[in-house]
Amino acid sequence: MGTAVRWFRQWWLTIPEPRDLSLVWAVAYLVLAAAGVAAVFAPPHAIVAVFSWPALAAVGWLLIVGAVLAMVGGWREFWKLERVGIAGMGGASLLFALIALGLPRDDLVGVVLGYVAFAIITLTARYLMIWRFAYRPRG
Repeated sequence: MGTAVRWFRQWWLTIPEPRDLSLVWAVAYLVLAAAGVAAVFAPPHAIVAVFSWPALAAVGWLLIVGAVLAMVGGWREFWKLERVGIAGMGGASLLFALIALGLPRDDLVGVVLGYVAFAIITLTARYLMIWRFAYRPRG
C-alpha cells in the first residue's frame, strides 16, 4: 500500500499548478479523444449516409491527435504543443459544424451546432489562457 501511495504522490506532483484545473482540462481532452475514436471506428450512420466516411474520419483523427498533443503539452508544461493540439481540436469542431449544416433538417442540427459552438468557445478560452502570461495557464 505504501508503494501505491508513494507512486500516486509522485504522479500528483508532476501535474502543473493549479492541479485541479489541469486535471479538468485533461478529462476534457480525454472526452474529445474518445469522441474522435467513436467518429473513426463507429461513425453515426445518419452522417455517413449523407457524407462519406472520410469526412467524419478527418474529424475523428483531428480530435484524437489534437487531444493527445494537448494532454502531453499541458502535462509537460510545453504550452506551444498544447496550443497546436487545441488548434487541431478546434479545426475538428469547425469541420464537424460544416458537416452538421449539411444534414437534413429533421435531424438535431440545432442541438449539434450548439454543442459544437460550446466546444469551440471553450477551446478558444483555453487557447487564450495559455497564449498570455508567458505560455502558462491562469489559475
